[in-house]
Amino acid sequence: SSDNSFFAILLGIVAAILLGYVIYFGAMKVSLSKFFTTMSVLLILFAGGLVVHSIGEFTEAGLLQPVVDHVWDTGSFLPEEGILGSFLHGMFGYVSSPSIVQIIAYVLYVAIAFWWFVRGKKLMQKRVG
Repeated sequence: SSDNSFFAILLGIVAAILLGYVIYFGAMKVSLSKFFTTMSVLLILFAGGLVVHSIGEFTEAGLLQPVVDHVWDTGSFLPEEGILGSFLHGMFGYVSSPSIVQIIAYVLYVAIAFWWFVRGKKLMQKRVG
């Protein structure tokens, strides 16, 4: 048991050193503009997932009516409890059987956020250029 713990600690330290090395030297080769653009897009999609989750919670609490409760059901081939489904649920708010209110909220939020993001980038390019 103590041998396993020592091995796990040693493996963790080696992995941390390697990851630090890769991040430090890899960051020098990454375009900061592309990095922050990618992170912004991922954050918009992540926030859209939070909107979907909050709509689901408001529906469960009886504060919102789902209108159409189950628009589709992808649970048979991509269940939320599976590895990919739980990752998508946690990162982007994937719901295997969403209500129409959740779909509309997600699409509206993401569309407005992307519009605002692209508009901001264009305004910054005008100021710089």
